Parts: sequence; C-alpha cells; structure tokens
Amino acid sequence: KNIMANASVIGDIKEVLKRLNPRLEQQDHGDWIAYIDGLKERFPLKYAEEGLTGPFMMEEIYKATKGDAIICTEVGQHQMWAAQYYKYRNPRTFLSSGGLGTICSSLGFRRFSTSLISPITLAFAMMFLLISAGSTSI
Repeated sequence: KNIMANASVIGDIKEVLKRLNPRLEQQDHGDWIAYIDGLKERFPLKYAEEGLTGPFMMEEIYKATKGDAIICTEVGQHQMWAAQYYKYRNPRTFLSSGGLGTICSSLGFRRFSTSLISPITLAFAMMFLLISAGSTSI
C-alpha cells in the first residue's frame, strides 16, 4: 500500500530529534505501565520444567553470561523466547529482524556485532545462532 507523505524531514536524525523533542508535550504513561505490570502479575511467563525447552535454554544462557551477551535471533519461536526469557541488562543487545520475516538475519547481526563486543561474547552469540536456528535451512 503506497501512502503519499504530506510532510518530510531531511537531516541527521540525532540533530533533528534534538530540535523536535523540546516541542513535544510531555506525556505520562503511568496508567499504561501499571496495566501492563498487572497483566504480568496475573499471567506470568511459565513453561514446562521437564525436558529441554527454549525458555529453559534462554534462562540458562542468561545465567551463564550474567546478562553480558548480545543475542542474535533468526525468525521463529526462539525469537519470542529470546525476547521474553532472557533478562537483558543493557540496551541494544537483542538483535532481531522483529516481524519482518528475514531468514538468516542473525548472520548479518552477528557480523555487525563484531564491532560492538568482545570475541568471547561474539563466540557465545555464534553458539546461540547454532542452537536456535532450527527453523531455518542453515
């Protein structure tokens, strides 16, 4: 679906946002956050604890790395496990195509992450790819 834009902004996004943000009215999301917290309390994440499961693996990966890892995922259920069960300590450490359906995207993410992380963490990200890429033809 093509939609014609009626306004455009051209420039360095960092500079543009510095100028636009002060013009925006501050919003309070306290009610929404309280609602989401209530849902999390009423419907906590849980999984069958017998056998080897994706959520269990994500929790074990978190324990092994103490949260110091960049997680790169392919498309599929493990994408959701990584988003829901790994407790991220730092921003920009979950690399995923989101809902774009890009198969093998973690290969590019992994390559990109070499400039961001240490070789030890990179090796872990590569191992995660090998463990979790069952839904692709790698």
